[in-house]
Amino acid sequence: MVVKRMKRLRQLYRIRHRCCVAAFVISICATGVAPADGLAAAAGDLKRGFSGDVAGDGLYDSQLTLEVSIAMASLSYARRANHSWLFGVGGGVGGALGKMLVAGRHFAESGGWAYEDRDGYTNKQLFDVFHGKIFSRYENSPWQIDIGVQGSVFLHWDSSDDDPGAGFFGGVFLTPMFGWRNVKFGPRVLAGYFGGDADANEFGIYFSPLLAGLIFQF
Repeated sequence: MVVKRMKRLRQLYRIRHRCCVAAFVISICATGVAPADGLAAAAGDLKRGFSGDVAGDGLYDSQLTLEVSIAMASLSYARRANHSWLFGVGGGVGGALGKMLVAGRHFAESGGWAYEDRDGYTNKQLFDVFHGKIFSRYENSPWQIDIGVQGSVFLHWDSSDDDPGAGFFGGVFLTPMFGWRNVKFGPRVLAGYFGGDADANEFGIYFSPLLAGLIFQF
C-alpha cells in the first residue's frame, strides 16, 4: 500500500515538473523574456501608472506650478494634451514688479513709450491685487512657454494723489521660461486693456523681468 502511494506521488511530481517546464518555454516564446523579467517589467509599468508617467518617458499627465516674484504668488494647474502641449487655469495674488513699456496718457511711465501726450504726473506705480488666467503651455526642454488670457484687478497711483486708485486689466500674456525640469526662470509680458477712471482706459504693454516657477508633476 505504501509502495503504491509512493509511486503515485512520483508520477504526480513528474507531471508537475513537465508542466512547469512547458509553461516556462511557452512564456519565453510568447514574450521573449523570462518570467522574472516579465514580472519586473510589469512592476515598472504599475509604478509608472501610479505616478502618472504611463509612457515611461518622463512626461506626466498633470502639472501644478507655483510662480513667485518679490510681491506675487500664483498657482496654476495644467493637463497634458500631447507630448508638447498642456492646457490649464490659474490665479494668484500680488503683482510681479515691472514696468509699463507702452501706454497712453494716464498709465505711461517715465522711460516708457507713450502713444498719447502724457498727463504730466510722475512716480507712476501699478500693482496687481489678484488675477486669474487661462493658458496653453508649450514644452521643449529646457524651455517652457505659457501663452493665454488674463484678467486682473490692480492698484495704480502717481504724484497726483497719495491714495491709490483701483483699475482692471483684460488681455493676453506671454511667459517664456528656461531652466531645469522642476525649476524655471523667465519674464512675463502683459498686453491689453488697462482701465480705471473714465479718462484712464488705455491699451498698454507691461513687462515683468523675472519670475520663478516651481513645477510639480504627477
